[in-house]
Amino acid sequence: MRFKAIGFDFDGTLMMSEGAKGTMMAKAFSEFEEISSHLLEEIAKAYPHLVGRGHSRDEKIKIIAENVLGYGLSSKVKRNIAKSFGKKYVKSLDHCPLFACNKLIEQLGSQVEHMFLLSLEDQKEVRAVAKHCDLSRYFEVVLGGPTGKVEHFKKLLKKWKLHPSEMLYIGDSHGDIVVAKKVGIKGVLIDSNKGHAALHKMLGADFEVGSLCDVKSMFKQMKYKFLKKS
Repeated sequence: MRFKAIGFDFDGTLMMSEGAKGTMMAKAFSEFEEISSHLLEEIAKAYPHLVGRGHSRDEKIKIIAENVLGYGLSSKVKRNIAKSFGKKYVKSLDHCPLFACNKLIEQLGSQVEHMFLLSLEDQKEVRAVAKHCDLSRYFEVVLGGPTGKVEHFKKLLKKWKLHPSEMLYIGDSHGDIVVAKKVGIKGVLIDSNKGHAALHKMLGADFEVGSLCDVKSMFKQMKYKFLKKS
């Protein structure tokens, strides 16, 4: 069966944006809570460990507060931290740090019926950045949090009347493969760390590549034929 829809993750897949998020989250916490420099460092270190596990921004803030600070935060403080982080996140992508080979999106878009961008970051922010960086035009829909990826996948399959095997999702985290598997869609994992081979096997990624650039060559090697647009 041929793919009719292809989706991309955003952070770490199309945008080089994951590295500084821990520092951004620590700064956001410091604006609303009196926190020692040591604990701010711990927050920055804790954040990367939550990436790729399917947690929404609100869930990450809750987990960090409970595990690093040792106490829960009020709903108001959590909202304020999330909002502050969001502003820092959007600003950090103002210069559009795109990965090489992002032109692949346009090439694939001409060969399938549907293209979509799906992130766990706030939907309004993702749409704003995608528009600013001239990526929106390649995607039929741009989706994000707080709604989870599994729910978004299910809605798109229903909307486009597709069988899960007709959809492909490309992401850079193990969590991307986990959510794809939950819905039954095919997943491409971008991970250059060969030391993760055992974990990749356990996850059952349908395809593995070292970088976004390798996605195109992957299809060439497979001699895969897409379902052309009618």
